Amino acid sequence: MNESLQNRLRQTAATLVALTLVLSVVGPVGTAVAAPGVTVSQTADSASVTPGDNVTVTTEFTVTELNSPQLSTSTPDGWTVESQSAEGPAAFSDGTWTWLAGDDDGVNVSYTVEYTVDVPADASPGDYTVDAEGSALSPGDSSRTAANDPLTVTVVKEETNTPPTASITGPSSAAVGSQVTFDASAADTDGSIESYEWDFGDGETATGQSVDHTFGSAGDYTVELTVIDNDGATAQATQTVTVDAAPEPASFQVSALTVPSSVTQGETATVTATLQNTGDEQATQSVSLAVDGSQVDSQSLTLAGDASQQVSFDLDTSGLAAAQHAVAISSEDDSASGTTTVEAAADPSPGDVAVSLEPSNQTAATGDEVTYDVVVTGADDVGSFEGTVTLTDTTSATITNVSTPASSGTENIDIDGQSAQVEVFGLPTDTNGPVTVATITVSADEVGATNLSLSDAFVSDVAGNGYTIDSTSGGSLTVGLTPVVGDSTPTNLDDDPVLEDVNGDGQFNVGDAQALFYNQDSPVVENNVDRFDFNDDGQINVGDAQAAFYQAVISES
Repeated sequence: MNESLQNRLRQTAATLVALTLVLSVVGPVGTAVAAPGVTVSQTADSASVTPGDNVTVTTEFTVTELNSPQLSTSTPDGWTVESQSAEGPAAFSDGTWTWLAGDDDGVNVSYTVEYTVDVPADASPGDYTVDAEGSALSPGDSSRTAANDPLTVTVVKEETNTPPTASITGPSSAAVGSQVTFDASAADTDGSIESYEWDFGDGETATGQSVDHTFGSAGDYTVELTVIDNDGATAQATQTVTVDAAPEPASFQVSALTVPSSVTQGETATVTATLQNTGDEQATQSVSLAVDGSQVDSQSLTLAGDASQQVSFDLDTSGLAAAQHAVAISSEDDSASGTTTVEAAADPSPGDVAVSLEPSNQTAATGDEVTYDVVVTGADDVGSFEGTVTLTDTTSATITNVSTPASSGTENIDIDGQSAQVEVFGLPTDTNGPVTVATITVSADEVGATNLSLSDAFVSDVAGNGYTIDSTSGGSLTVGLTPVVGDSTPTNLDDDPVLEDVNGDGQFNVGDAQALFYNQDSPVVENNVDRFDFNDDGQINVGDAQAAFYQAVISES
């Protein structure tokens, strides 16, 4: 304590003595007022901690008849305040809490402060001081009054338990059904072994330093030993045991038989099946093909244990009657059977024809409809037709109608928008080839392109004899917008949605910017903003013409 502070205390004490004498003479005049002062009291949630732990300190801070309370904590080097909380309107910074409290006579306040200090992981054992100093200022002359309460925290060395060690002595191979013995070896340098626990990897367990076990099936098993010491620490050891069984004899099982449901008399039918050796030993067996219980073909097959292979037979149907026949593939151990229907051979084909869509390639503006004729080339005598026309992309176009030249009641048409299935007979006979057997109407819906395929085609003459179809060809449709200017539709010259070729001349230049500028109010532009929004602002205005002009100049440079 400095000399000036001591003088002040002496003067204050003398004044208080004199005041006491006066009051004793004149009698009581009122309640005594507590002397200005500061008190600090600290407690910790634990008096001792281990390195890397933390300690929470609660500090009671009281100020009497003074202003501007302030509390500061100091911690050992490397110790840090991890979190804190304080009563009242306190501001915290770098270990110091400051309260905005005071008036002309000083204030009487009490605050509880709680803070948590992290202890470094490398802190050495010993006593450490966590100090807290509280202070306040006199309302008269701003002189400072302070008090502190150092708190001792002891860092103790954390006791650790050294885990035990473990090992297994036992066979690495065994036979199914035979008993084997496993012995455990374990050591614990700072305690004792309390238990030995075994897991044999087959769902069975046991305890004890030496155990016997019998494996019930072949396989590789991981035997695991767990030892536990007197402090709960564990150690594991494992050993793989291969358990063998007597090999299973070869057995050729037949599965996945495939037999054509029908075949034309005189054609060759392919019959297949999968043969698997479910045993362990390799073997060779004869695999046979039988029709109606009589063997008609065979082949030799060698399979290793658990191996499989597909076998295939070519069945000549020229000697089979037009009827249903039982077909089987057999090994020496198993068989699988199915049926096939041999159908009488049709009359010879009246000739070769080609079926196509005409015109093959078309363009249209959105909202338009185009038609494709299904045309049979190579014959005048066409009595019936069957086929399917399919669009590859229904976002740009859909099939809306199919018409045929046949009379009502002799056609069956099924349309789902993407495809049209056509079956028609009784076609007019007073025609000269090529013959149009159907007309497909397609609606151009959105800008884009789609192909039209022609499949499952069948064409017959008036007697019902089927032609040989040597080729089918489809078509395509490119859908664009209504022309912005002139007669050509705008087109897209890259992969984005914007149609750069506004005037439809097949190229992108300043002329397209001018076409957009003079026609920005046209319905085709206003109704397709995303197709002409060159500046990508979601609307059409002169900025899009400027953006198109700029992009065209760059592309031409």
